[in-house]
Amino acid sequence: MANPSVFKSFLLCYLSLLGFTLSANNHGVKFLFPTTNQILNYQDTVNVTWRSPFKNPLLYTFCYNSVNHDMIQEAIQKVAPYNGSQLIPLVWKGVSSCNFNLRPNTTAGNGADSPLFIVLPTARAVPTTVELGSPASTSGSTSTATGEGDPSTNDTPSLNTGLSSGAKAGIGVGVAVVLLAVLAGVALFLLQRRKAKKTVANPTPPPGYVEKYYGGGSGGQKYQPVDSTTGSDVQMQEMNADTLTAQPGELSAEVAHELSGSDVRREMNPGTIARNTAGGDGRGFSWDKSTTP
Repeated sequence: MANPSVFKSFLLCYLSLLGFTLSANNHGVKFLFPTTNQILNYQDTVNVTWRSPFKNPLLYTFCYNSVNHDMIQEAIQKVAPYNGSQLIPLVWKGVSSCNFNLRPNTTAGNGADSPLFIVLPTARAVPTTVELGSPASTSGSTSTATGEGDPSTNDTPSLNTGLSSGAKAGIGVGVAVVLLAVLAGVALFLLQRRKAKKTVANPTPPPGYVEKYYGGGSGGQKYQPVDSTTGSDVQMQEMNADTLTAQPGELSAEVAHELSGSDVRREMNPGTIARNTAGGDGRGFSWDKSTTP
């Protein structure tokens, strides 16, 4: 079985991609302004700009207090369809942050939220409208001021640039499928590699190998020990136990044997004395060599 860490990594990547896909599905809504890390002031006017597929959208404004960040203000208004913008003045006291929500109806969850921005409690010396293209505002910075009646603030963008939510979801799903395929291939490779290691560790001889090289079967070679004394390649064969061998036996006493007449007679040494004894070779005498005094 494949390493469990591979499956853990696979699961984490899948969940991350799933979260990315779900977060990218904003029902086709994209806020162009406000952007992230925006800092505004009390009584500033925000030119909220968006792109959406909604024909009759509603723009919600949510603001939160500076104590426990509970929502203290909610404003609803009808805005321009599809790609549009709307001026929203920040006239609520005691708020610390706000954000906008664009949806096709009053049902929550069918739209998308803008980035949260900070609202400072002090107003600027001159009323200011903050919009797309203006620098991030702080208490010591200035931004472009426009009148509320300026028609440029209500122009509807004519082109919808950027990827739609469907395209983002498709990209997320495609990336997830590719990653799944790659991880599955890695897991299969590791599994096959582990099986290959087991096969090398315990090799199995092919059929007929034992019979051919170890004497099995009718055509096999017999065991022949090597002559260790000579070190030669000539092999000694063990004799068959069935071979008859000569067994020692006692000669019959009834058969008379005459000594050969061709024996050479030799003169005895004077120092050799024949003695008649009861022992010896069983013929009543024995030869003994004594020393002449």
